[in-house]
Amino acid sequence: MNKFDFTQTESKLEITIHSNASVFAKTVLGILAFFPILGLFGFIFRLATTDTVELVNTGIGFTIFVLISIFLGRLFLWNTFGKEILVFEQGNFSRQYDYKLFKSEVESVVYEKMIARLFLEEGHAKETENIIDEDWVRGDREKGQLELKVEEGYFLSPVNLSKEDLLELIALINAFNK
Repeated sequence: MNKFDFTQTESKLEITIHSNASVFAKTVLGILAFFPILGLFGFIFRLATTDTVELVNTGIGFTIFVLISIFLGRLFLWNTFGKEILVFEQGNFSRQYDYKLFKSEVESVVYEKMIARLFLEEGHAKETENIIDEDWVRGDREKGQLELKVEEGYFLSPVNLSKEDLLELIALINAFNK
């Protein structure tokens, strides 16, 4: 099953890569992200029953707890509804993350040459003329990430994809950028 969708015209290629977390990960993140609701009741109870010094300490602790929960909530949204949207237009590349409830800012870069490559693990990105890492295709690695390299740097997709999906995606990008 493909983890991405695409639409292509003569001058534009838009690819949507869907996040693919396990049900267990989504459940754990969901519980941790919405746990502060219980903490809110405790904080309200402490407001009514404590003096000012304890209230300041409780407020600081609760604030830290809320900030961590916001981070976990964002991870929950990404792993549940997240999509990475890549748009290629004649020498222009942009990407955006869609969390369903909010979207990130659009990152855009103008390029003359783009190299798509497979990112397999830290410190190992394979760049070949035909964009396919033959050792990885024949090897035992199950998943990898898409890395797009342009003159000004590189963009690494946060979504792990299967061999089949990555090879199809890279062939699609390669064909469009010819």
